[in-house]
Amino acid sequence: MPIISFSINENLKKFLNKLASKKSTPNQSMIMRNALLQLMSTMETSEIDSDLSIFESPKSIIGNVIMVVENDDDATSKKIIKLELDYGDAIVGKSQYIYTEYRTILLVFEGKLGEFQKFITEINGIENLKNFRYVIIN
Repeated sequence: MPIISFSINENLKKFLNKLASKKSTPNQSMIMRNALLQLMSTMETSEIDSDLSIFESPKSIIGNVIMVVENDDDATSKKIIKLELDYGDAIVGKSQYIYTEYRTILLVFEGKLGEFQKFITEINGIENLKNFRYVIIN
């Protein structure tokens, strides 16, 4: 993974250190990656200069996506179903597990890395997910 350096003021550094010390956030790099993913989910990709080609990659991957939602959250469920339809050709497997008031959804994605990045960005934009993780297998 490429390394990018940037400057921040002392207050931001302290804030970043406090966030990284929390158990839910493993390190500063993960915080910054998550922040960038969140920013990407709020922007239209057409707003980004097309010469950057950040979503274009010929590499094919298999990725797993795990989402946790509340059983009775119909609005979030509809957003997930829409994404499943939008990326239907790339989603090759789906499992759901219901436990108490939560539903865990596992999706298996097979396709181009750039498409997976777009898919992850859109999932990250869903506000009411209780938890969300992904793994790229190859």
